[in-house]
Amino acid sequence: MKGIILVLFVWCLASCSTNTNRFTTEVKQIDSLHQEVLSAQERYAQLDAQRTEMILGIIKEDMSKMTMKFKGQMSEEDAVVFSEYNSAKRLIKDFPKRNTQILRETERTLNQLTQFKEALNTAATEDGMGNEINAEYVSKQYAVESRVASALIEQINSTIGYAEEATSEFERLEGSVRTILGDTLVN
Repeated sequence: MKGIILVLFVWCLASCSTNTNRFTTEVKQIDSLHQEVLSAQERYAQLDAQRTEMILGIIKEDMSKMTMKFKGQMSEEDAVVFSEYNSAKRLIKDFPKRNTQILRETERTLNQLTQFKEALNTAATEDGMGNEINAEYVSKQYAVESRVASALIEQINSTIGYAEEATSEFERLEGSVRTILGDTLVN
């Protein structure tokens, strides 16, 4: 009896470790992708979302004041200032929506990658939908998760870039806008 148990134990160790390590390369790729998303999340967390939204609000308000104050014409120099100021607004016009979407998608993507890795590490034979987890499935799922993560990272990077550029332009132009509008500095 001890011999049978020992044989079963050795067989289980061999077959279980084979199943567990079957997708070692893919698990490493998932880990790498997970780390890339975490890194992008950390960069995004450094962006001051409140300040970006505040800048958007100030520019919108200033553009509205400009429209009311200059119903007719304005000097070419003032028009250039407002054109550049409005361009800064366009860079972040959808920031509140993008911010919410990025935060939600980052958590979803990290969760998906974690669950995918766990399924492979535990040698699961099927996913939550009943699909067989085999090499073809893993390859297709990784391709999907990789595309989603890459698109998310690209969106994070572009949103950071737009926010930084808009902030820089706002800081460069705000004093001129205040002078033209006759307001005191808001910032």
